[in-house]
Amino acid sequence: MNRLGKSFKKYLRHAASRFHRRRAAPQGGRNAGLLRNAHLPMLALFLSSGMAQASPCAQPDFAARSVPELVRLINDFRRRNGAGKLALEPSLMAAAQGHACFLARSNQFTHMGKGSPKSRMKRAGCRARTTGENIAMGFSSPDKTMKLWLESPPHRRILLMRNMTVMGIGVAGSRPAQSGGPRWVLDVAARC
Repeated sequence: MNRLGKSFKKYLRHAASRFHRRRAAPQGGRNAGLLRNAHLPMLALFLSSGMAQASPCAQPDFAARSVPELVRLINDFRRRNGAGKLALEPSLMAAAQGHACFLARSNQFTHMGKGSPKSRMKRAGCRARTTGENIAMGFSSPDKTMKLWLESPPHRRILLMRNMTVMGIGVAGSRPAQSGGPRWVLDVAARC
C-alpha cells in the first residue's frame, strides 16, 4: 500500500462520538466556518476517486452523491427550525467513516465500538465538549435515512442541537452475506 493509502487508512480508522453534554466554548470569528465548507468538493472528489479504496471497508456506489445530499438535508432541516448551519469537519468525517466501517465489518448496530464514542472522536482529533451521534442502517437513500432520524425523538434532538457547528458523515456498505444493509453515521460537535 502506498504512503497516501496508509495515512488515509489511519485517518479513517477512528470512529465517532455519541451525545455528550458539557459546556461548549464559544465559536471563533464570524468567518470561522468558511474553510470548513471548502471540504464539500473535496469530499465528493474523494468518494468518487480511487482514494476511497484505501478506506478500511467498502464504500457503497451511492456514497459520492448521497453524502453531500445528506449534508444539504440536515442543514435545510436545521435552517427551517432556527438552528445554525453545520460545516463539514475533517476529524468528524474520519470519526464517522471509521465507525461506519466498524459497524459494517462487525455486522453490528451500536454507538459503542473501539472504545467509547467520546474517546473515538477524541482520537480522530476532535476535542469538543458537546457532541452527538446518529446512526442508521439499511437505507441507500439519504432521504430515507433522514426520515428515520426525524421520526425518532432522540435523533431529532441531536439534529437540532443549537450549539453544534460542525459535522461529519460516514457510510459503509455491508458485505453480501450480511444483513442490514449500509451503515450511516452522523457526528456533530460544538467545535473541534
